[in-house]
Amino acid sequence: MDFSSFFGRAEASDVTIRICLRDGGGDGDGGGDGAIAETTAGGCSSPGGEERRRVLRELPGHHIILVQGSEWARAALTGGWKKDGSVLELVVDSEEEAEAAELLLRCLYSTNDPAAPLQGVLQATLMKVLSLADRLQSSVCEAAAVSVLTGSCALHWATVCEVFQAPHTSGPACAPLVEAAAAALQDRLGDLDAAWFGEAKSRDLRALPHAALCTLLRDGRTRAASEDTVFYTVAAWLAEREGRRGTSGGRGGSRRSNPSRSRSKDGGGGSSDGDDSSSESSYSSGGSGGGGGGISGRNEASSPQPIASGGGGVTAEEAAVLVGCIRFPRLSASYLVGVVPRYPWVARHFGAQQLLSLERLHAVALGAPARAWLASKSGPSGELDALVKLAAWKEPARPASHVSCTRIQWEIELGELQRLFEAAAAGGASEAAAGGGGSAAPPRLAGPGRVFQGLRWGMEVAARASEAGVVFDAAFKAAPPPGAAAGAPAFVLAAITITHGNASWVGSSSLERSVGALLAGGRRACADFFGLGAMAAWDEGAWRGAGRLVNDRGRVAVSLLVRDVL
Repeated sequence: MDFSSFFGRAEASDVTIRICLRDGGGDGDGGGDGAIAETTAGGCSSPGGEERRRVLRELPGHHIILVQGSEWARAALTGGWKKDGSVLELVVDSEEEAEAAELLLRCLYSTNDPAAPLQGVLQATLMKVLSLADRLQSSVCEAAAVSVLTGSCALHWATVCEVFQAPHTSGPACAPLVEAAAAALQDRLGDLDAAWFGEAKSRDLRALPHAALCTLLRDGRTRAASEDTVFYTVAAWLAEREGRRGTSGGRGGSRRSNPSRSRSKDGGGGSSDGDDSSSESSYSSGGSGGGGGGISGRNEASSPQPIASGGGGVTAEEAAVLVGCIRFPRLSASYLVGVVPRYPWVARHFGAQQLLSLERLHAVALGAPARAWLASKSGPSGELDALVKLAAWKEPARPASHVSCTRIQWEIELGELQRLFEAAAAGGASEAAAGGGGSAAPPRLAGPGRVFQGLRWGMEVAARASEAGVVFDAAFKAAPPPGAAAGAPAFVLAAITITHGNASWVGSSSLERSVGALLAGGRRACADFFGLGAMAAWDEGAWRGAGRLVNDRGRVAVSLLVRDVL
């Protein structure tokens, strides 16, 4: 039998249901009669009934239906329940949550199909219903909300983030919803190198809730060009939290709301890629706790303590979980030696000798020989004990990214090049007047950058003063993830191609470049890159006439291609 027709009817009613707005919890008149609820017979108010609340809605209820659908209602209406005049209060923090509370009550009455009242409801409201169902201990409403959410054509991005932020989604009833959210993570960010390539996706990656990032990195479907990209992702995520903490002046934790939530009517913003049109990739063949609650008397969890450095509001335990998601034996040898030791959050878990010992794994096939070698190295010295404890050390290489290289395209206005020329010429004249011997760096123009295989690659154009005039050079550079401390030089091997309209400079795959020097401002320069020689005076005609340097938009196009990073 279905009791939907009894919802809101006074017939046979023996309970009054009041949906109340906590005083100060809203900014509108809230509807209803505006009365203040001073007493509660339902056991939902704070001790002593001191908290003043504004009644938003008052509905006739039926004891037998309420206690069958909610353990909270059963407890509230048992013992002190009276046949006449009983009041059951639901205290909410916003009028949006009041809407969710009424929907939940409708689900309780829709005994044949509890999900029916939720069809067509916005996902943001459904998540509030799910939160209330958890707090009111209504398994039938919880299952109904999960059913409708997972039956949607697609979860909005804000919903995906909230699923991983809300503590009430960790129960078994929400397992299908978490699985759907994990699938949505894969659809959007499942290829890490591709995600770092897109501006919107990289922003979403840095803003992921902690649990969502862990889910993504633990998922066997997640692709990466190398494990170095995974390390970059963790480092950038931690640096983002540190930056937010510094900006806000507070201790923002990992449950910080996702900024993309406000970008659409349903809170599902962030779906457009917004990739920078100046770059391209080469492909191989291949919350907020679900609405904030509002049930009076709820105990809030204490704020987590931030880690000492490198993590901002992230707790030491959360940072340790992220470290456990990195497959350290799969990092490149150059990355292990030159990049990884620079991060304090790594040093909290591993010693330098442990990381250096991992180089041996690159020459040992993972499997029985590798495990035997590790066992032999984890004796009394405990050299690799910490690594052996991590499940990720024995994981295979991740599926290869569809991104096999990265290309950065940069168009430079002639006016910018002229200003660069004038700055170099003025600097050269000043140095000559001072008798020479100066060591000032030439003025530079920095281009866009892109993350690929654990490093951020970029290029620049410099104007160098010489006795004959000003020479334009080009250079490429690489930088490690954010948050790196100073360290000894290391090496990265890559095939680099820098081109302009009709020429190119190619660095072979045997090129060695010091990451440490790059961090300090070093770069691999391509002298007289544009082939104009030393210019005694600015000559726009030389740019337009020499080998078609200027395109039809009046700009000089420069491109950087990076591949085969080792």
